[in-house]
Amino acid sequence: MQKIIDLKKQNLSTNNSSFVLLSLGSNIEPKLDYLNKAIFYLNNDGYCKIIKLSKILKNPAILYTKQDDFLNQIIEIKTFLNPFELLDYVKELEKRIGRQPRFRYGPREIDIDILFYEHFTVNTDKLIIPHPGVYEREYLKILLQEFELSKYHFNI
Repeated sequence: MQKIIDLKKQNLSTNNSSFVLLSLGSNIEPKLDYLNKAIFYLNNDGYCKIIKLSKILKNPAILYTKQDDFLNQIIEIKTFLNPFELLDYVKELEKRIGRQPRFRYGPREIDIDILFYEHFTVNTDKLIIPHPGVYEREYLKILLQEFELSKYHFNI
């Protein structure tokens, strides 16, 4: 993995940063603590600035249903990281918070997904933006209603 450039001295209030919507999820106790740790690091590591937090929604697991319910939340951030740098950062952040490797769609201490990155679309083996789940998952549709989606060129 490439090392993320040090942007801590950058000013996230300038026009050079991008708006991004991230999805947070946890279904391993203490779920709320994992969400709060993700929010803390995202806002204090210097790579992002949190603009808005959605409410937290409890919902049943999907895709693999034989597991505990999830707590999910969406956050809007500003960042200087490009989509691939941001992906590398959030995957490293998941590990730092305590995510353990398991099978796909299995239980997670923390899951951080990039839903939208301004008006950009990405479709690679490593990253898809907008995240395919925004069109399929009811809990995301519910939480997305709390955000101004026109800057992402998306309507629910």
